[in-house]
Amino acid sequence: MKIKDIPLQTILSENAGSCFGVNRALKIVTEQAQEESPLYTFGPLIHNPRVIKELEEKETFSLTTDEIDKLDAGSKLVLRAHGTAPKTEEALKAKKLILVDATCPFVKKAQEAAKNFSEKGFSVVIVGEKGHPEVESLLGYAPGAKVVASVEETEKLATSDAFCEHSVAPSEEEASKEEAILFEPVGLLSQTTQQEEVFEAIKKVFEKAGLTVATENTICQATRNRQESAKELSQKVDAMVVLGGKNSANTTRLAEICRAYCPTLHIEAPEEIEAADTKDFFGKKAEKLQQWGSKGSEKNLGKKPLEPLETIETSEPIEELEEPLTIGITAGASTPREHIEELIERLRKKSN
Repeated sequence: MKIKDIPLQTILSENAGSCFGVNRALKIVTEQAQEESPLYTFGPLIHNPRVIKELEEKETFSLTTDEIDKLDAGSKLVLRAHGTAPKTEEALKAKKLILVDATCPFVKKAQEAAKNFSEKGFSVVIVGEKGHPEVESLLGYAPGAKVVASVEETEKLATSDAFCEHSVAPSEEEASKEEAILFEPVGLLSQTTQQEEVFEAIKKVFEKAGLTVATENTICQATRNRQESAKELSQKVDAMVVLGGKNSANTTRLAEICRAYCPTLHIEAPEEIEAADTKDFFGKKAEKLQQWGSKGSEKNLGKKPLEPLETIETSEPIEELEEPLTIGITAGASTPREHIEELIERLRKKSN
């Protein structure tokens, strides 16, 4: 069963789509591309495959480290929105490349927090995804920092030798209380696109283990807003569609949040909705509405309220009104507004 076969209506999340940092990075690239073509970025500027393809069509290309080695001195290179580790940036400067910094300002704040914790001798812990470019940049500011993504990982870390090497012998009074061994304070910060609840839960794990924790909540406000709006909307609709790169941490997290409350489909491009199979996604309500659509008047498709199936078959008075499938829409912070509008328009055409 395809989505085109059922009547539906859409509701756009209050906070959805590209954030300040992404818009800023795209603006920088657009301006630089007017001065120099082709233009290069150090890795994908943002995590949205469709946007990266659109940039390539405009002669802006993301390069790997090996490809950057082949650039001539004086070539212009844009640093991605996710940030760059200091040593990596120094190496790029040593190649005599002209660097244009498109790092998100909120990522820069997280980098500063990592640096401050490290310089103060804290045991730095980053809440984030190992291997993510933003996390890699943060590690560059706090060498030796640990990365955790869940409470389970944190519980293992909090009792591991990673902290025992920093242990401080408890005083006689403390030892008499049979409290946990005390360690150097943990400096806890976050990848900017993490969930608030996860960050707070991880903090509590360290505290429960008897560790002193200093925190810098570096989750950006745009992320918080999108997550809160998605959570609220997903509890009011039949299903959610999340638009944005599947390699995007913040977009993937939006999908995870929505799935806790309703069936959720994560797509990278608006045209993917055409092929979306509703069998597992929308469930029994979709099946019932498909039957209605096949028997009902085509001109009423997607109208609210709809005639129940029984009325259509028997032409008896309407007793209950059947509403169309309600789809909530949200999009990651790396998804341009025009992509969202295209998705809405595609769904709207199926409702008229």
